[in-house]
Amino acid sequence: MNTALHLMNVAAGVLIDPKAEQPPGTDGIWVVAGWAKFAGFFVAALALIGAIVVLVLNNRRGEAMQHTGAILGVLFGVVGIGAAFSLINVLAG
Repeated sequence: MNTALHLMNVAAGVLIDPKAEQPPGTDGIWVVAGWAKFAGFFVAALALIGAIVVLVLNNRRGEAMQHTGAILGVLFGVVGIGAAFSLINVLAG
């Protein structure tokens, strides 16, 4: 058993470990992804402000709780945007 583990450790030390490197000409993809993330967060902020304004206006009529789902939807959207960009960042490098 120890011999097999020793051979596996020796084989793992011999393997080549290439460094992660961005392919040439792909800098523009990150610029576009960054702008898309910024635009998504900007639209989500505007939607959150709009949902809060509607919530405040309807609160005076006693209908405030009907629009809390919209606020939660916007907040889940923000989490989704952040998670998607993080996933792209991890997968691409």
